[in-house]
Amino acid sequence: MIHYISIFVFVADRIVKRDNQNDGWTMTIKLNVPVSDIDFWNSQKILVTDMLNFLSGDNWIFEFRPKTVYQEQIYYSSKKYQELDKSSYDKICMFSGGLDSFIGAIDLLEDSTSSILLVSHYGGGKETKSYQDDIFKAVKNKYELDDRDQVQSYVVARNGKEDRTRTRSFMFFSHAIVYGSAFGRKTQLYILENGYISLNVPLSGSRFGSSSTRTTHPYYMKKLQTLINNMNLDIKIINPYQFKTKGEMLKECKNSSFLKEQYVKTMSCSHTDNGRFKKEKTSKHCGDCIP
Repeated sequence: MIHYISIFVFVADRIVKRDNQNDGWTMTIKLNVPVSDIDFWNSQKILVTDMLNFLSGDNWIFEFRPKTVYQEQIYYSSKKYQELDKSSYDKICMFSGGLDSFIGAIDLLEDSTSSILLVSHYGGGKETKSYQDDIFKAVKNKYELDDRDQVQSYVVARNGKEDRTRTRSFMFFSHAIVYGSAFGRKTQLYILENGYISLNVPLSGSRFGSSSTRTTHPYYMKKLQTLINNMNLDIKIINPYQFKTKGEMLKECKNSSFLKEQYVKTMSCSHTDNGRFKKEKTSKHCGDCIP
């Protein structure tokens, strides 16, 4: 159900306009979400609320109601439903197409003797999928992976009015948590981000609070890990670069030659389409920050 809840949050975050709020920024959003275990989710309401309030800087209010299962078996028997070979993986690597996740995937694949599932999401941002495809192709060829070793999900909010991604990480990570829960074994979930961006120190005094995203902030990660534990899932979140800068990640990469060959194919910017305002025809880093 965590993935189901995360979709509700992601969509609401995109369709509710900030400029309609009292202070022009902080939103108050109340969600009524159908769940299969209403007693459990009611017991987690404070945790989920605190976690998301910190993540987005808004006020989230949750009400849960019993979920009615409708034609579930029809869906599972359809061509849309594909079952992973759950015996194959004990590590999951979040694979956004950015430089940090590329370095992390290299380090894991250089060291690991077990199979690793790469989890990606695209939807917002021009050419995001093409960057993910290009960098996965490079990793696939280098480390002799199969197509099934990457799960790439497309999720967008229809009629989304706000171009923000503050709650996207909850939805993105929830994909991986669902996959990990199906493996039936102890699973390590690698969320790969350099420590500076994980803390996301404000670039100026006007960037305090939710003006700077908290996608992998340690406090948020701790809350998410607590929720995973409360769901009795044997999944552990790991960020091996929590105390590293991006420069240190580059310098210490376990296959520097491969990194130098392929890093140009990565994209760490979430505003690659900003160039349209300058009449640029190709997507690239917007240059407004150092991710």
